[in-house]
Amino acid sequence: MKNIRNRALKLGAGTVIAQLISILSVPVITRMYGPQEYGHLTLFLSTASILIPLATLRIESRLVVTENSEIAGTMLREAIKIVFIFCVFVNTLTFIYFFIASSSNLLECLILSILFSLVLCAQTLGILFVQVALRVKLDKNISQSGVIQNFSTAITQILFGFWNPMGNLLICGYIGGRFLGNISLLTEVKKLYLLGKTQKQNLVRLYQKQLRSNKSLITASFIDTSIVGLPTILVGTKFGVEYAGYVGLSQTLLTVPITLVAGAFGSVIISELANRQTMSNSLVRDNHTILTYVGKNLIAVALIFALITGLVGPKIFLIALGSSWETASTLMSVLAIPFAISLVWQPLMNVYLAQQLYAKYLTISITRIASALTISGLFMLFNFNWIAVVAGFFYGNMLIQIKTLFDLFHSGRK
Repeated sequence: MKNIRNRALKLGAGTVIAQLISILSVPVITRMYGPQEYGHLTLFLSTASILIPLATLRIESRLVVTENSEIAGTMLREAIKIVFIFCVFVNTLTFIYFFIASSSNLLECLILSILFSLVLCAQTLGILFVQVALRVKLDKNISQSGVIQNFSTAITQILFGFWNPMGNLLICGYIGGRFLGNISLLTEVKKLYLLGKTQKQNLVRLYQKQLRSNKSLITASFIDTSIVGLPTILVGTKFGVEYAGYVGLSQTLLTVPITLVAGAFGSVIISELANRQTMSNSLVRDNHTILTYVGKNLIAVALIFALITGLVGPKIFLIALGSSWETASTLMSVLAIPFAISLVWQPLMNVYLAQQLYAKYLTISITRIASALTISGLFMLFNFNWIAVVAGFFYGNMLIQIKTLFDLFHSGRK
């Protein structure tokens, strides 16, 4: 338990600094860029996040649990190849889409398609690099990467805002920050990548076998990222790009504690349980011990988060971001409870990944998105306002999350 706490604190310390940089930069950025410009960035990020599992085929989930370094190196090499091939494919498709669906000229369509592909590439490579670092427990490097990434993104976006506060430059600032943040993890990635160069035919066959076994995980991950990105896309399509900006910024601020707490504990949980699986046959008992320890702490943090966000969130939102974001201020308090539940739920679900129970995880994911889409779809059908549509989506998802948590703790007691 002490090891888990210490590792989570190491990851969390760097994440706190990184998130503080983001939070402090938001009031400056929101006074430079309006909801329309921020909405373009949010739509890019939401759509790219949905495609990430397809871009990596969730090979990164195997990097942490694979003991043989040559096999892990082979997986990394293949994953990077898949990422670049997929991004080129997406670039072509998005160019065709922008050309048909928008009134932009060829050059503008080309710029938009390239920017979107770079957003996807930066996000995907970042995920791969972090998993490589987690494999050898380079928690300090992961924290450093997050700080560099957020600082670079904030500075670049602010500088571009002084020059010309347009949506494309806001996106460029994000891309630059993401790539710069990956540099601090590059040394370990190179080491593992070169080990994969010595791959033999049997390693390639093993890789192909593991790739086939990833189908349930890929599908589940695709659904999970859709749950994150769909509210923004639905609202942007139904109500307008500026409303996508409102939802996107609210989600960004509300996910700060999830990134700080749940992200740190979740990464450590999957890493520790993967190690325990190779060292002990009492995995179920060990898992439940970890779940109980982490769960109690997460529930306490979630309660504090829900109270603070629900009571003073809208006021802080308005003071910090300015009057142009007033329409979105109430969304903060409305979403306090579902995001508090996500703070508990997200790290604990890594137990299923560590145990490689991908079919079970897929069932949970399908149920989550079905519940979320049903409620938000009904609200859209009856012409509810955009806040109700967003709330319906997240509360529908929350109902399944609560049920899953009960099932998880109940199964651990058996």
